[in-house]
Amino acid sequence: IYKDTKAKVMDVLDGSRFLQITTNESSSIHKHRIINYSVLTDDGRSFFWENKEAPLGVLDAELLADHFITTTKAITNNDLTGIGSLITDTCSTMESLWKELGKRNETKHIPMIPCDSHGLQFLMKDLLESYSVLPTWNECTAIVNSLRNSGKQLAFLRDKQMKAYGKHHALIASIITRWGSQYSLIKGFDKSEQALKLLGRRDEAEFSGKETLPNRQFWWRLSDLLRLLEPIHELQKASEDNKAMVSCLWEMAESARPPCQSVRGWKRICRRNVGLSHPRDWSWVQLKNGALGSWLSLYMLQCIFWSH
Repeated sequence: IYKDTKAKVMDVLDGSRFLQITTNESSSIHKHRIINYSVLTDDGRSFFWENKEAPLGVLDAELLADHFITTTKAITNNDLTGIGSLITDTCSTMESLWKELGKRNETKHIPMIPCDSHGLQFLMKDLLESYSVLPTWNECTAIVNSLRNSGKQLAFLRDKQMKAYGKHHALIASIITRWGSQYSLIKGFDKSEQALKLLGRRDEAEFSGKETLPNRQFWWRLSDLLRLLEPIHELQKASEDNKAMVSCLWEMAESARPPCQSVRGWKRICRRNVGLSHPRDWSWVQLKNGALGSWLSLYMLQCIFWSH
């Protein structure tokens, strides 16, 4: 069965004029270092190729380049001219791999496409760790974790939700490896704002951050933070779509402009929430983290400092 399946897959790959290769190096749940490959055909079909344990030693750019060439020769029957692009994440190791492949005659023709979802996640991480946003973010995560870890306190919240909305709204925990969970955590607060305010005034309720919930300024900051993260989240979802292509990049970016009444409103949100007063304060923004991440970062700069 395996041989028959591989033969059918190879027929499909051979029939595609160009193949797009996706690769990544990471660690498994058992702490084994692994390298994986997937292949995308001209007609949009995707095939998982392999998941191999990495060789012993340092996983530097030269070793990964050798591994890439060996693997792609097996995929293309030794014809690397059929490789249309290489898609990777945006870590420093992969950036070094791009440079190394660009030096080699047999791979220098291959365009390197950084993963926008990965880059946008870095951008979101940078925003949440900025000195003005971080206190609000820490308060939110402390409240969610405290409520989720206590059945009694969570029951109090669900009681308030039923009275306020007639149904329950889940509080989403932020998980570093689950893209979108940071935005979903903030959105969960927005959906349960009335119930959380009532819970914060309930005498029997005891959980971390309870005293924060009746605070109006906390909810103002949260509302602005939600509006700040929303366009990044929408871009991230669009970049993960099965039909997403590099040719759609500009359209995706244009469709995810900050949802404010005016540029002046976006400027107010960023200044108040991120605490920026000069372009040099944006040194922490990762401008190499994918095309969409770079576009959105620059757009935010334009809105804050040079638009009227």
